[in-house]
Amino acid sequence: MGDKSWSLYRSMVHSTDLSHITFTGYECFAVTWTVGAAKMLMIFIQGALTIERIYTMVASSKHFQYQGYILNVLTVIFAFMMNTYSYSEGPTTTYKLQSCFMQRDIPLDRVLYALGFYFVLSLFCLIANILIISSFRRAKPKSFNLKVRFNIQEVKNSSLAVSIISAAQFVAMFIYVCSSYVLIFARFGISVEYFHNIILCVYTIPYAGLFLPVSVILCVQWISNHRKIKIFQMTNVNKKETMDARMAQLRNSWDAQAPPIKLDF
Repeated sequence: MGDKSWSLYRSMVHSTDLSHITFTGYECFAVTWTVGAAKMLMIFIQGALTIERIYTMVASSKHFQYQGYILNVLTVIFAFMMNTYSYSEGPTTTYKLQSCFMQRDIPLDRVLYALGFYFVLSLFCLIANILIISSFRRAKPKSFNLKVRFNIQEVKNSSLAVSIISAAQFVAMFIYVCSSYVLIFARFGISVEYFHNIILCVYTIPYAGLFLPVSVILCVQWISNHRKIKIFQMTNVNKKETMDARMAQLRNSWDAQAPPIKLDF
């Protein structure tokens, strides 16, 4: 939207000078870098959520106090490092661009590297979360501690939510990567007047804008409702099955006096 508003402003101000209406590679580079950073950060956040799910599954009863902060900091650092590497060479020509959605003078090998990284990391997160859910479904409760069972149930619900979001992101990224590869290798066979309109249709932002907010809203709502149901069921069924309750029951049974013996004559 901002890109289109900028184009409209330039077309009105420079209506008599066509060379100033179109964009140069250097003018679009800031937009390209920012959009690339947003995509890279989105993928790394997805990976951080998956790592956090794996850690919680392995150590469901042990939580490191600052694990969330550390993962957030590492996510931002690595995302910006990868994005800086992808666009480190910057614009290489003086192309005139009708739109900043796809900058044509970024080195092709860096573009292909970023696309491949998006695809591989999205696929990894999707498979990892599916395996986490499968392992939880096969596992049987092994603890009478209600707190541990609550933690395990929360991990199940959040892993399912992350898997749904990962699936939506993977589908969007798969379409984006495949479409981008087609545009890259067939760019000379596509007419200039259609090229940027096609980019608008296959670019990742419309797909991300469509899938991610809807999936996040639905997952949050589902987790909230499902957690209330599960907590009620577990509290109702297992209120006498905790370790403390069981030990208290055994203690009372041990200290209880035997009933008097009745003799029948």
